Amino acid sequence: MASSSSRGEMEKIGIDQLKALKEQADLEVNLLQNSLNNIRTATVRLDAAAAALNDLSPLIGTYDAKKKTGGPNGSIKFKEELNRPHNKGLEKAVAFLW
Repeated sequence: MASSSSRGEMEKIGIDQLKALKEQADLEVNLLQNSLNNIRTATVRLDAAAAALNDLSPLIGTYDAKKKTGGPNGSIKFKEELNRPHNKGLEKAVAFLW
């Protein structure tokens, strides 16, 4: 009888250990999923930033240092300003910043 009692305790320890390992694995999987979601969010933001730079590059290229003319002036304060021809294509960048 002593051996069957010892065997039952060993099986119980094994099951408890397995449960603990599963809980730990679940926590690690959740951590990895959260990290992957953060990476995806960062990638979307970087894509938006790259698109904004591409949209702004023609404005930046018009700057004349000698005459101090051209270039961007950063004056989009109202949604109506996005309708201006020279602000065409900036909707996503502005939405990202607002």
